[in-house]
Amino acid sequence: MKKLFIVAIAAAAFTITSCGNKSNEQAQAVEAEEVVEATADDAVADMAAQLEAGDANKFQTALTSLYEKAAQLLKENPDKAKEYLTKAQNFLKENAEKVTALVGENEAVKSVVNTLVEQNVEEVANGLLQQIGVVQDAQEKVEEAQAAVDDAKEKVENVKENVENVKENVENVKEAAKGVKDALGI
Repeated sequence: MKKLFIVAIAAAAFTITSCGNKSNEQAQAVEAEEVVEATADDAVADMAAQLEAGDANKFQTALTSLYEKAAQLLKENPDKAKEYLTKAQNFLKENAEKVTALVGENEAVKSVVNTLVEQNVEEVANGLLQQIGVVQDAQEKVEEAQAAVDDAKEKVENVKENVENVKENVENVKEAAKGVKDALGI
């Protein structure tokens, strides 16, 4: 009887533990989704505030932040990034006239806004992924170039040191030649 009772308790503990892990994973997934929702809502609220304030520079900053966050989300969770971009896209579509009036002749901002409004989210996400790849490639090239510059500096220092050594050797040879001449009476 005791053995059966112990087995039943162990089975119950195992069941509770395994269910607890599932609910923990589900809670984490829900929490991550809520963070994306809150982030998207914050980004839209920031753009709305700058639009209402009529501050084109701060609107541009908010738009840049939106793109940076979308790029970060694309690396971590592309589906969530698309949801994030969709919220921003909907806001920009709903406020297209106000946004156009605010940004005026700023071609860079107009281009970003037009891209978000006119293209579907999948195309925007793919474009951001390409930009991320280009930036990463550029960063790698910069790092390679910096390493080459550092290597070249080291070689220049070695050459300078060798030149100084040669000059010192030439002076030593001159002194030795002078000593020989003096010894020979020349």
